[in-house]
Amino acid sequence: MAISKTYRKLAILPYLVGGGVIIYFLFKFLKRNGQTALNVKNISVKKSDLSKSLTALKIIADNQFIQLNGYGTSYSDLIEDIEGLNNEDLKQVFKFFGLRCSTISLFPGTSQCVSPKLNLFQWYKTDLTESNYNLMMEKMAKYRINLKL
Repeated sequence: MAISKTYRKLAILPYLVGGGVIIYFLFKFLKRNGQTALNVKNISVKKSDLSKSLTALKIIADNQFIQLNGYGTSYSDLIEDIEGLNNEDLKQVFKFFGLRCSTISLFPGTSQCVSPKLNLFQWYKTDLTESNYNLMMEKMAKYRINLKL
């Protein structure tokens, strides 16, 4: 059974609408973020003071990204991941997070970067509500990382 040209054109419609939505959120994201990224390479970590393994801290950094890059960020989930980390642990998570851009997947198995690269605290500023961001920064104030964005 042959599919008519009209139906083929209609099949593309969801991709066009999805692309429009993505472009809208991209511009919204860029408008809220006018700052440059902190240099994460300059953060020094005293490995002997880590309370968790490097693997566990890498997983935490990746989980933070997954939560922030999704379509709804749960402040409580972000806090739960980093609760109980000591200063060196958080600095290592910050380094592992590095600079990451917002990604989308238009087709299965693909990923496209659609934003400037940001560090973890810039992601918090961009993705969290103002009140949740302020709460997060209050919690982070005990860590000796330059939080000035």
